[in-house]
Amino acid sequence: MKIITIFSCILNFILFGMSIFYVFRKFNDDGFDIKFYLIKFISPAFWLYGSYVLVSGSYSFYKLLFLLLTNLLASIIFYLASQATKKNKFDIIFSKSAPDKLNMEGPYHWVRHPFYTSYILSYFSLCIVTLNIFLTFMGVVLISTYFIAAKEEESKFLNSEFQDKYFKYKKGTGMFFPLLF
Repeated sequence: MKIITIFSCILNFILFGMSIFYVFRKFNDDGFDIKFYLIKFISPAFWLYGSYVLVSGSYSFYKLLFLLLTNLLASIIFYLASQATKKNKFDIIFSKSAPDKLNMEGPYHWVRHPFYTSYILSYFSLCIVTLNIFLTFMGVVLISTYFIAAKEEESKFLNSEFQDKYFKYKKGTGMFFPLLF
């Protein structure tokens, strides 16, 4: 079970890493915020250190099952989001470009940032299972950075030609998780 769980973590790392090259648009000349580089360097460190912590620690079957199922859910959300954006790729995180489309298909029907949801689920589950202080610190930094990115992206939408449509969309969807009521 431990090997399967570690494999699922490595798979998520590969999927999320490949998103930079295959899921999102290439870099523009408009520059990037320092927060982009924070994610670019801390995320691989998180997965490498997290894999080390998993290999070197001893965890119950139920914790490993939780991690495996959460990573599987994150991978499914990631895949569905990538399929929903296949024809019209989004700009990469912290791009300074103005939005040129509003996607409400696939998982975007329920949440406004499904890619970030998949990342957050993976980071959170590994932190919960390992209870490692350093890993949790990196996870909090990464999750906070995704929250900041989501707020900045929403601000760009609310100051664009999609303002009215986005405001209505925002009221009916959750930022990272579906609205229950």
